[in-house]
Amino acid sequence: MLGEVFVRGVMTVVGKFLGNGNEADERKKQLESELIALFETQIKGQLKVNEKEAAHRSVFVAGWRPFIGWVCGVSIAYTYIFRPIATDVAAFYGRHLFLTELDSGALMALVTGMLGLGGMRTYEKWRGVSK
Repeated sequence: MLGEVFVRGVMTVVGKFLGNGNEADERKKQLESELIALFETQIKGQLKVNEKEAAHRSVFVAGWRPFIGWVCGVSIAYTYIFRPIATDVAAFYGRHLFLTELDSGALMALVTGMLGLGGMRTYEKWRGVSK
């Protein structure tokens, strides 16, 4: 998890300043515990916000996830289905079709991020948090 990587990195830097010894080791453990507690507090707060958003009846609050999901789905269909087929059909009839090419790298980054959020959304639905 990103938080663990961050904590390890911070502790490596802090360890260089604290040096070695029992007192330094105790201080390192204390700082690591405090950092982990801060991350847990942040994550719990974000989960509460997510639950409130998902439970909201307004499409402008709860609908952003499905909207982004539909945008990603339509973009993938355009990039990998519609555009190649339309271009091939136009070429078959001796025409040249100029269709915009989407940046599939940025699209896939967005989709993989959404798949993670989609998993959270599925969990929310199972728990009965969403509408």
